[in-house]
Amino acid sequence: MAAAGKGLATLIEVNGYDQYRIYSEEPQAGSWRELRNPIGGQRYWHHVGARLTTWSLVELLRLNGLEEFLLVGEWGVFAVVPEDVKTYEDLEWALPIYDNDRLSGVPLDRITRGSIVVSLGFPRQGILELMLPCDEKVVKTVYAPMRSGGKRLVQRLPVRMHNEDLVGMAAITVPLFCVRPDAEAERAGKGDSSALVVTAERDPRSPELGHVKAGSIVGLAAIVGTRAQLARVKDGPRNIWGGWISLLLLDGTSTLERVMEETENMKLADQLKAHLAEVEALRAAAVANGEDPDEIQLPPKPGEEEEEVEEVAAVSRSTKEPPIRSKAMLEYGLVQRMTVSGGWRQVLDKVWWRPVYVEPLAGRMTWGFVEVVKSGGLDDLLLARQWELCVVDPLSVEDQKDKTYCLKVFSDPSLSGQPIMLLPKGAFVIVQVFHKYSQIAMLLLPPAAPGADPAIGYAFYQKRDGRSILRALLPQGELDSGTGQGQQPENMVTQEMLGYCEPPEGPILEGPYYAEPPDGTLELAVSTGQDLESDRWARLPRGYCVREFAEILGFRARLPDLEGGGWVNLVSPEGKPCFRKQPLIPSAIELPAQELDKQEANLPIVWPHFGVLRPLKPVLVKPHVPAELPALLQRLGGGRALCDWTRKPLPLFGGGHVWRNPLTGQQSSLDALLRSDIWKIAVVQAATLSLRERAEPSAEVLTLRRGTIVVCEWVSTGSVARLLLPGKPMDETPRHLWTDLAGPSGATLAPLPAGGVNFWMEPRGGHLPEEEQADPSEKDQRQLTARKEKDGESASSGYFQRGDGIQVAEVSGRFARVVHTKCILAFDACPSGGWIDLFDESGWSIVRMRYPGVIHPVEQGRIDFAELQERIEAETRKEVEQERLLRGTMFAEQSSDPKTASAEDGDVTEMTSEGAFSELPSLLWQLGELEVKSIWTRDWREHIEPIWGQRYYVNRWSGQIIHRLTNFGVACPAVRLTVWFSNISFNGIRQDAETEEEAELRMSNVEKCLLPSFAAMADVDEDRVSLKVSEGPGESQEQTEDSILSGGMLNSAENDGFRVVVTIRAPGARSSWASGSLKQAMADAESFSSQMVVLIGGTPDFMTMRIDAYGDVSLIKADLEELDIPRLAKCFEPPPPPAAPPPLPVADEFAEIKRSYHWTKQKMLHFHCKQMGLGDSQALAEGLENSLPDPPLEELGMWGCKIGDSGSFALAKSLHAGVGVNLQTLLLDENDISAAGAKALGAGLKWCGKLRELGVSKNPLGKGFAHLLSGLGPGLVMLDASEADIDDAGAAAAASKLRSWPSLRTLRLFGNLLIGPLGCEAVARALLGAPSVKLADLKGANHGGEWVRLKKVLTDGGVDPVRMRVE
Repeated sequence: MAAAGKGLATLIEVNGYDQYRIYSEEPQAGSWRELRNPIGGQRYWHHVGARLTTWSLVELLRLNGLEEFLLVGEWGVFAVVPEDVKTYEDLEWALPIYDNDRLSGVPLDRITRGSIVVSLGFPRQGILELMLPCDEKVVKTVYAPMRSGGKRLVQRLPVRMHNEDLVGMAAITVPLFCVRPDAEAERAGKGDSSALVVTAERDPRSPELGHVKAGSIVGLAAIVGTRAQLARVKDGPRNIWGGWISLLLLDGTSTLERVMEETENMKLADQLKAHLAEVEALRAAAVANGEDPDEIQLPPKPGEEEEEVEEVAAVSRSTKEPPIRSKAMLEYGLVQRMTVSGGWRQVLDKVWWRPVYVEPLAGRMTWGFVEVVKSGGLDDLLLARQWELCVVDPLSVEDQKDKTYCLKVFSDPSLSGQPIMLLPKGAFVIVQVFHKYSQIAMLLLPPAAPGADPAIGYAFYQKRDGRSILRALLPQGELDSGTGQGQQPENMVTQEMLGYCEPPEGPILEGPYYAEPPDGTLELAVSTGQDLESDRWARLPRGYCVREFAEILGFRARLPDLEGGGWVNLVSPEGKPCFRKQPLIPSAIELPAQELDKQEANLPIVWPHFGVLRPLKPVLVKPHVPAELPALLQRLGGGRALCDWTRKPLPLFGGGHVWRNPLTGQQSSLDALLRSDIWKIAVVQAATLSLRERAEPSAEVLTLRRGTIVVCEWVSTGSVARLLLPGKPMDETPRHLWTDLAGPSGATLAPLPAGGVNFWMEPRGGHLPEEEQADPSEKDQRQLTARKEKDGESASSGYFQRGDGIQVAEVSGRFARVVHTKCILAFDACPSGGWIDLFDESGWSIVRMRYPGVIHPVEQGRIDFAELQERIEAETRKEVEQERLLRGTMFAEQSSDPKTASAEDGDVTEMTSEGAFSELPSLLWQLGELEVKSIWTRDWREHIEPIWGQRYYVNRWSGQIIHRLTNFGVACPAVRLTVWFSNISFNGIRQDAETEEEAELRMSNVEKCLLPSFAAMADVDEDRVSLKVSEGPGESQEQTEDSILSGGMLNSAENDGFRVVVTIRAPGARSSWASGSLKQAMADAESFSSQMVVLIGGTPDFMTMRIDAYGDVSLIKADLEELDIPRLAKCFEPPPPPAAPPPLPVADEFAEIKRSYHWTKQKMLHFHCKQMGLGDSQALAEGLENSLPDPPLEELGMWGCKIGDSGSFALAKSLHAGVGVNLQTLLLDENDISAAGAKALGAGLKWCGKLRELGVSKNPLGKGFAHLLSGLGPGLVMLDASEADIDDAGAAAAASKLRSWPSLRTLRLFGNLLIGPLGCEAVARALLGAPSVKLADLKGANHGGEWVRLKKVLTDGGVDPVRMRVE
C-alpha cells in the first residue's frame, strides 16, 4: 500500500524497475538512526517514526535506509580511482577487499578500476567498510584500504542533500562516466539492450524524458542520494540533458562506472607497443622474402631523436633562468569551484541588524553563527561575497605614524566598555556586516584557544571624517540574499543601506604579505589545487614574504607564478589568520608655498568628529532627519535600547494598556512592534526550551515545548535571546525572560518562516503544557473566531476549536491569514479560512506548530460526532425538564445574537489614535553626546547595592550604570590641602649642600617625612596621598570657606612663599570621604596652626631651612579645595608589548660549537644520526659564521640528522655568508630536505667553489633537484642523489650539467623510480660528451625496455656501456 501525505515514503509503482524500492524525496526528521550495542558493540538500526528496530541490513535497505543515510551523509559513495600515478597507469591493478577490518589473510576478491561502491563508514582509521551485492545474502559487507603509501586508492563522491564538499564536486563534474551494460535498469523496449530511464525531476515517479543506453558516455552535474543529474550525454539527445537517472540500485549495485582517462605515459606506452608490433611484422615479412631484417627501413619511433635532443636543450636552457620553487608550473584544472549552489547564505534584518543564516537546499534558518562556521559556512559566505576578508591598514597619516596603533574591538555594538581584542596594523579580519550610518563593522573573531568557539566583535571601519581603517582584499561585490527566492525580501537590508571599507586599486589588494601560521606552527602548507585535501606542493616558513596574490577564492589564495604557484590558506577554516600585511608607510607631505588672505591666515581649529576647520567660514549644518520610525531605526542601527518596551496602563483614554519605551517615551502596540520588525516571531526548535530571568546563567523559571511560537524581543551578541512570556491572556505585566540560542542538539530558536507553515489551534494558550491546554469538559470548550478581514471589527467567518489544523498564508504583525486544513470535529460554523490573532496585545499565543507524523491529543481520544451530539441533546432535555418542574412554566428557547455577547473579563479596547503614539525625540542624540562627554565626577551619582554592598555609578544624563569609573575614563575625585609657612625656605639647604644632587635628596627627605603625618590626619592610606613642597611663584589661590588665616591679609610675596601641597585621591565619585577628617581638624584654627608648626618643625634640616635663626616659623594660610584629576580610560591605554618568543632549544654540543668554533677552527665536522632541531641548526650556522673572515671548514657531514627545510635554510645562509669557500665535502644524506630546501642550498652552494663531493641521497628533493644543480661549480668529482624522488626533468638537468663538470667521476641516481625512458636516454647521450664520468648509476629507473637500444647508442659513440648502470 502507498502511504499518503506529503514528505512520507511512497511505494513506487510496479513498472519494471525495482518495484520493492521505497523512495522519499528528502530525509525525514523521524527516520533511521544507526546505533551500537554498548555491551557487545554490534550495530543495529532504529526507525524513530515507525518505532522499528532491526539488526538486518537487508531489511534496512528494503525500507529506504540506503537513500536516507546517503542524503544525510552518514554513508558515502566512492569511485575506485587511485591517486598515485604509477598505480593509476597500471591497467592490471584492482582494489583488494577482505573479510575483516584488520585486512589480514588472503583478499576475498578485487574491485576493478573505475567501479563505484557504497561505504558504510570507517571501522578503523584508513579502513573502508563497503557494501557489495551478493547472490546468496542479497548484500554483504567487506573491508578495503583507504590509502597505500600515503596516497588515496578511492575518491569520494558527494551524495549529501546539502553538499559542502567542493573537492568532491570536481570529482563529479570533470570526469566522464559510462553506463554499465550489465546494469539491472529499466528496459527501453528495444531488443535486449538495457537502458536507464531519464526523468525530469529527482523523484523517479516524475515524467520520463527518455533513456540512456548501456555503453553511453555521460557527464554528471550532481549526485543526491541514489540519483544523479545528467550534465551532458555524448551522442545523445539534448532534451535529456539536465534529467535524473538512478546511480545505485536497492542492493548498492552501481549503474555507472568511471571512465579512466589515459595519461601521457599510457599513451606513449600504447604507441610504443604498436610501433613494436609494426617493427616485428616488417622483420617477419623481410625474413619471409629472403631479405636481411637488419637492413630494412623501420618506421619512425614515437618521439624522434631530434625532438628529444631539442627537449634536452630546452631543459638545459631552463637551468640558466632565475631559480623558482618549481620549474614545471602548476596546472589549475581540477580545483575547487568558484561558486557554490546552496551552502550557507546571510540575510540581514533592517531593525536588529542581526544576520540570519539560511541554508537554501535544506531550508534551514538560524541565528547562531557558531553552527554556521563549524559546518563549513566560512568558505560558503566568503565565496558568495557576503563576508569580506579585510586587513587593518588605516589611511590616516597620524595612525600610520603611530607604531602602537591597534584597532579596538568591543563586544557590544555601541562600542562601550572595555575592548575585548586589540588588532595590530596588518592583521587579517573577517567582516560580516558594514553599517553605513554608524561606520561600525561586525567582525568574526577567531577562537581564543584550540577547541573554543569563534565570537562576534564590533569596531569602527572608518573614521568620522571618512578615512578608512580597514581595507578589503577584493572589490565590493553584489549583494545576494542567497535564499533561492529570486527577489530580496522587503524587510531585509538592501545594497544602499550597507557600507564598505576602502577597496583595492586593482583586482586584489597589493602586499607585501608575511606568513604567520596559526597555533604556533612554523610553516604553512602550499597545495597544488584550491582543494584543502590536494597534494602538498611546498611549505612557507614563518615570516616568508609574498609580494601579492594572483587569485583569491573563499579563504584560499593562489600564489603568483613568480612565487612558484600553489594555493595557501589566508585564514584557517575556523577564521584564524595565516598572513599579515605590511601596513602603509606614511609619506612626507610637502605643502606648496601659497599666500593666504587675512581671513584664511588664522590658525585652523581641530574639532572632534569634523576634522580641521578654519574660522570665518560658514559651518555646515547637519540636515534635519524626520523623526519617522523606519528612518530612526536605520540611523540607530538596532541598539538594545530600541527593543526595551514595557506594558503600561493608559488612564487618559478610558483604560487599556500600551507598550512604552522607557528611554524615549515612545508608545506603541504589539502589532506595530511586530510590523516594524522591532520584535519578531520565533518558533521553539528544541524539545524543551529552558527560560531564566537574567541573561547570564541562572535558575530555570519556565520551560517551553517544541513548536511553541513566542515573541522574540532581542538577540544579544552572546547568542542569548530575550522573550516575551505573559502569565495570562491580556496580562498587564508580562514577563521578559532569557534563553540560549544554541543547545546540545543545535539551534533552540528560529525565526518564523514566511508562509506555508502548519499549526494547531490551542485556544487556551499555545505555550502552555498539554494538561493546561485541555478543555475542562465537553460543554466548556473554548472557540476562536475567524474574521473575514484583518480588522478586529470585521464580520466573523466561523469558529476554530482546539486541535483544528491551519496553514498560515500571510503574517501581518500579530495577525495571520490562515487556511483551514483539518477539522477535528465537523460542524456548521466551520470556516474555510480567515484572519486570526496569533497573539493578544500581551503576547499570549493561541497556536502551536504542527510537525509531520505527530498526532494531536484531541485526535487520539476523539469520539464519534453523532454520539457526542446525542449526549449533549440528552443533557439539554434533562435540564429543561428540571427547569419546568421548578418554575412551573413552559420553557421557551431563546436565541442570542453573538454580536451582542459581552466581552470577556479583562478585555480592553485597543487604542489606535495617532495622538497616542509620539515620535522618538531628537534628544536621543543629545543624550548620547552628553554621555560621551561625562568625564567629570559631577555627571555621575554614586550608589550602594543594598544586598551585596557593591558600589555602582549612574550617569545623570542617560542613566547608564557602570561599576568602575576608570573603565569609562571618568576623572578621579580628590582633595587638595595647601599650607603656607613663614620664615622658612629651601635656600639654606641649597647653600649648605656640596652638590645639586645632594640638595635634591635632602629636599625629597623633607617631603617623605611630612607625608605619613598628613595621611594620618586625613585618616587615609599613604598610597592615596601625594605631597609636594613648593617655593616661588605659583597659581593664585583664592580664600575659600575652608581657609584658615593666622594674622592679617596676605600679599603676593607671601602667597608665592614656602608651601606644602597635599593631594588626596578619593575612591568612588565623591571627595567627601577624604575631606571630612581635614575639615574637622581645620575647624579649630588655633589647634590646627599649632599642629602644622609641630609637623614642619619635626622635619630633617629644619634649622638649616630657617631664614631668620632667631625668628619663629608660623602658619600663614591653609586652603582646602575639592577637584577632579583627569585620567585616561583603560580601553585607551596602549597595549602591553608582546612577549618575546621563547628561545629555541639547543643541544649542549651545538651550543659549544657556537661559542668556541671561532678559536677551535676544526676543518672537519661530522654528525651521524643526531636529531637536530631548528635551534641546533641555527646554532651550528652561527658558530660557522663566527669563524669569518678566514673559515677553516673543509668537510661537513650531517647524514641522518633530520634537519629538514628549516635547517637547510640556516645552512644555506651561512654558506652564502662565505663559510664554505674552502669546503670540499658536504654530506647531507637522509635529512628530509624537500624542493624548498634544495632551492635554498643551490643558492648557498654558489659560494663553495672548491666543492668536490656532494651527497643528498634519501631526501625528497623532487623538483628542487634542478635548483640544487645550478649552484655546483666545475670542481665537482662525485654527486650522490640516490632515492631523491627525481623524475625525467631532474635527470635531464643533471645530464645537461655533465659538460660543465670536467672533473666529475661518479654520478649516482639509483633508486629514483620516477626517472623514465626520457631521463635514461638524456643521461646516456650526455655520457657521449663527458669522458671523465666513469660511472652513471641509474639502477631502478624505468627505462621502458630501451636499455638495449641505449647500449647500442653508447657503443656507437665509443663509450663503454659499463659506465652506465640501469639494470
